[in-house]
Amino acid sequence: MAQRQQSMKIRGAVLFLLSLTIVPTVVGCGLAFSKTDFLDATAEGKLRWGQSIEEVREIVGKPESTRSTAISGTPYEIWIYKQTTPHDKSNYMAMTALSFGLLGIVPVGASEQHYIVFENGKVVSWDSLPGHLSKQSTGQIDTRTQSLNIMNDMIVSPVLMPPQVPSSVQRLAVVPLSKTTDNEVPAYVDFAINLIRQRQTKLVLVERDTIGKLLDEMMIQHSGRVDDELTVRLGKMVGATTLLTYNVEPFDRVKVLPITLNGGLVSGTVEFRLVDVEKGVALFRQVVTGSVSYPYPTSGATWTEEGVYRASKLTIESAAAYGLAALVAAFGENPVGIVPSLNTKDSFMVLGVLDGSPVQIAGVRKWDKILSVNGQPMRSWIDPIPLPATLTVEREGRKLQLEATTRH
Repeated sequence: MAQRQQSMKIRGAVLFLLSLTIVPTVVGCGLAFSKTDFLDATAEGKLRWGQSIEEVREIVGKPESTRSTAISGTPYEIWIYKQTTPHDKSNYMAMTALSFGLLGIVPVGASEQHYIVFENGKVVSWDSLPGHLSKQSTGQIDTRTQSLNIMNDMIVSPVLMPPQVPSSVQRLAVVPLSKTTDNEVPAYVDFAINLIRQRQTKLVLVERDTIGKLLDEMMIQHSGRVDDELTVRLGKMVGATTLLTYNVEPFDRVKVLPITLNGGLVSGTVEFRLVDVEKGVALFRQVVTGSVSYPYPTSGATWTEEGVYRASKLTIESAAAYGLAALVAAFGENPVGIVPSLNTKDSFMVLGVLDGSPVQIAGVRKWDKILSVNGQPMRSWIDPIPLPATLTVEREGRKLQLEATTRH
């Protein structure tokens, strides 16, 4: 009996020693299937602009998937590679050890996606998309896609209820410092300025044609920013007492494809400045950023490029709505501090409230619908809301009475 037990112990020890040899060996076999060709090639500088499809295939092998598009008759092809990360390897080795080598025959996984872009069959970039391609390419890498409720998940940087600007603002010039052709910011600015002018009839607006010609002559049209000295000089040249400038910093379109594959943050920023031309001082300045976070997509799916583009557009428009609500409040024409939702068919929906404003203190929330003010039905956002005011709002199907008083 004792002899038998001794034999079993020896056999167990031998099996244990064999497992110590077999498990690493099998793990090594599995790791031999690691996909690191793309990472190795980029680390060693083997990928170069202008290489042919055949040269790239020789360096990094075949891609997991491809997509093709054409822009103005120019053909583009995008090759997608899934690569093995150190995290993939450590997880694989742990699972193989726990299974005593049984899982070692399964190739290690690859979770990180990279891509190479060809134009007319030649490499033009890798791991970054040319802006025009990112903007116009169509189709999805996978057949299944995901969607996101962008406006509900939107976060806008806090915007304070501002102090009022002096009454010396009499002749106003509005200067856009960036291209805004793919969003509603110019329309929002027009709405805000017209609202102010309707209530302050002495305010004169400098003609846009006059400003445009001067901007072209001074070579600052769409430059993005101008310093205070140039702002004052421009204001004096157009005969304005006050200059309103706005600048849009859109989301980098090169990041669109990576977000469709891996998720990430989409954001847009708008800056407004109101400058006293005579004194050369800023009467109002507000920088607002809107953002929405895309989580990592579920297995076998991607986010749509169209959805990411729309998110970038809406972040800019939401930021502009907050900034202009603060501007109108600075002119004394938004005393309650409401940020109206200007791009919705439901015209009395609240997009947000300014921090420290009477409506925030009263308890008005995002997506509340204002039904009446002091018992009178709301007809238009242009209608003034005096203070104090009793607001009847609809929230999730319920009607609430909220009291907004003057600022403390």
